[in-house]
Amino acid sequence: AHENEENLVVCGLFWKRIYSFYYERFEDEHKKQLAKLVDEMPKKDKQKLLNEADIKNGSFLDKSFDLDTDFIDVLKKILDEYGDDLKGYHMPWRFFITNNSSVRRKHVVDLGLFDEGIVRYGFEDYDLGIRLHQAGLTFRLHRDIVSVHQEHPSNCKSVDDIRANIAYMCDKYNNIRSLDVHLAFNGPFPPDMTNGIMTDIHKLLESQKYDMLLNLFLELLHVVKERNIDPDWQNKAPRVTARNFDLQTVRKLLPKAKKKLGVNDFANALYALVNDLLHVDLR
Repeated sequence: AHENEENLVVCGLFWKRIYSFYYERFEDEHKKQLAKLVDEMPKKDKQKLLNEADIKNGSFLDKSFDLDTDFIDVLKKILDEYGDDLKGYHMPWRFFITNNSSVRRKHVVDLGLFDEGIVRYGFEDYDLGIRLHQAGLTFRLHRDIVSVHQEHPSNCKSVDDIRANIAYMCDKYNNIRSLDVHLAFNGPFPPDMTNGIMTDIHKLLESQKYDMLLNLFLELLHVVKERNIDPDWQNKAPRVTARNFDLQTVRKLLPKAKKKLGVNDFANALYALVNDLLHVDLR
């Protein structure tokens, strides 16, 4: 896949899963899934569920299944909408999962390798994918490149790992040219609208006169982030209020941008966020 394209990121299928051993420490969701696949549940820890012949003759694939999560469902819908070349999709780095992705070594070296500041479980592949995307590389999905992940008890200690990593990523990419990061992790919008918002953001970025709209949008997505990851957010002083922004100017500038550039998705999203978080109706 890389022979004829210098700046290509190849993403294979990464949502196939299989149980090769049974672990008593499996979470309930693993045990429920396994019960659907076997006639009788294993009775001892680390009981083998695959043998060498299954792997050599390829029959192990009959025992595999697709990871069934909202995250995977969203990615599959994105592929249905934009195709495997992800043309027109503004967040292709979401498919850069390192159990089945490849890119020329020099690109990774040039970008500084993995970010070792990410010390909690996961997200280091997303971070590298974001940097590859920002460097202008092309992402493409290849369905013939398949990995089958052997399920095991989770290494993720708690949802605190996810919360900490989202906060880290949003702090690291805290600028209006990285709004895709904030929308992917915190945006309360459906996938098709999210991509439409990013299309509009690219139009707005072409002129600095719209930066105040984008900065307001960024700040409000930070508020959404805090609401999502901090269980105690309601008991804390709000990060921002309506007094932090020149909403009168926003009220004038946003309709002009909407009329001139056709940024309807962005305008509707900003109207909704201001209404929800600042309790102001800009319309």
